[in-house]
Amino acid sequence: MVVDRSKLPAKAAAKCGGRRRGAAKAHTAHVDNSAVKSAAKKAQCQPLPGFDEVQLFLDDEHNGDVLRITKPELSGNIKVCF
Repeated sequence: MVVDRSKLPAKAAAKCGGRRRGAAKAHTAHVDNSAVKSAAKKAQCQPLPGFDEVQLFLDDEHNGDVLRITKPELSGNIKVCF
């Protein structure tokens, strides 16, 4: 569509193009510890004592590395049904 700028009002003739959008903000994966604790409380999770170390064995894509976490804070909901 071809528009003759001389036939447009002065305000419309000066405007060329659309409105620019701002740069996208980077989202971080930051999780607050209190948010995690409140979610665990809603799920009725209790702290699980007695764990000194946790080892996570990664798959072949990570060359079989082992991720070691010392002094983890574990919680869970254990319901025993007899």
